[in-house]
Amino acid sequence: MKNMTRLLRKTAALLLVAALLASLTGLQAFAASAKKKAAKKPLTYTVMGDSIANGYGLWRNADNTDWTHPKGDYVKGAYPELVAEALGVDRQHLNLLCRSGFTTTEYLRLLDDTYESEMSTEALLISNCFLGILTTMGWSDPTYTDFKNAYCPMFEEMRKTAKQQVADADIITINLGSNDTSSYSSMKLVVKNYLDENGKVKPASESGSSTDLSGITDALKQLKKTGKLGQTLGGLLSNGLSLAVSNQYILDGYKQFVSNWDRLIKTVRKLNPTAKIYVVSMYNPFAYVKLTDESMVNIGHMMDMPIGLINGYTSTLATTRSEYCYVDVMGTPTHKWEPLSSEDFQKDYVTNVHPNFKGHKYMAKRILSYAKTYDNAGDAVSAKVDSGRSYIRTNLQSFLA
Repeated sequence: MKNMTRLLRKTAALLLVAALLASLTGLQAFAASAKKKAAKKPLTYTVMGDSIANGYGLWRNADNTDWTHPKGDYVKGAYPELVAEALGVDRQHLNLLCRSGFTTTEYLRLLDDTYESEMSTEALLISNCFLGILTTMGWSDPTYTDFKNAYCPMFEEMRKTAKQQVADADIITINLGSNDTSSYSSMKLVVKNYLDENGKVKPASESGSSTDLSGITDALKQLKKTGKLGQTLGGLLSNGLSLAVSNQYILDGYKQFVSNWDRLIKTVRKLNPTAKIYVVSMYNPFAYVKLTDESMVNIGHMMDMPIGLINGYTSTLATTRSEYCYVDVMGTPTHKWEPLSSEDFQKDYVTNVHPNFKGHKYMAKRILSYAKTYDNAGDAVSAKVDSGRSYIRTNLQSFLA
């Protein structure tokens, strides 16, 4: 009987050990399978930016009468498409959250639930001018009679998915600043001269009365008539007094940018603590602009100051600087400029401030070069991003060729 009891106990022990081994083997197989699946999970890339990231100025429309106006569309040859291709990101995992005309303000309106309620009336009007004029998204009132209460369907649609697109990302590029400064000054001129304190368009007899700027009235009439912002901005640049006031408004735009920037980065980080963030610098599209063909001086360097301010803040001074990699793209090629005195300067203004195909390839190369070496100390780098980096290392050489 005792021998039988011992045998039963031994058998039970052996069965228990066998069961434990089988369980352990199953867990190991499951873990290996899960790890394999995780490694294969594709990278998600979210693009935040303005018309530069949006690929404006690369393609003409079907009848070749104008440039296409992408609104978060997949644009062949734009740097987001080139970066995504190099990283192995498919279209399903490429979130194009970029829109023409966007500033840090529009992104905070999308991502920060409390920001909009804290905006001043002037800030709201300027932002709505960006949405209504620069992005041509459409308004409930097509005559733009009420900028304070204007409803922009596409912007409201973006609110539904913007936070999730940021939260899902493994890699995020942020390319902002141009509209926060130079374009901001133009929108502030509109608000100051053509809208009352309630966001209503002033009567023609009162328009332009708050600031004595000759040339502004005709320029904005042209804008309302044709929607050609290039002709408007060219008109502003051709007037010395308007340029002086515009420079002050550019500085106002810089101050607004500084107050927004760190809040925006913190907001992005709150939504996504682990994504690798690449902040793309501004470049000076006017660097080689001359007054006339015979001029020896590149007057475009007058824009070095606001561009330097933005780049200096995002690269060095920002309190959130440790949260992202700064990518210097100051050498970005743009479209060829005619002299400032030429009629073509005004006509082609909006297109020419944007990168051409070479410019977008240059920007993509710079982003990928920084991604190749960037390792934010102390930041938990996921296996997916490590895998993406490995992809970059093995494919970058052929891409840079």
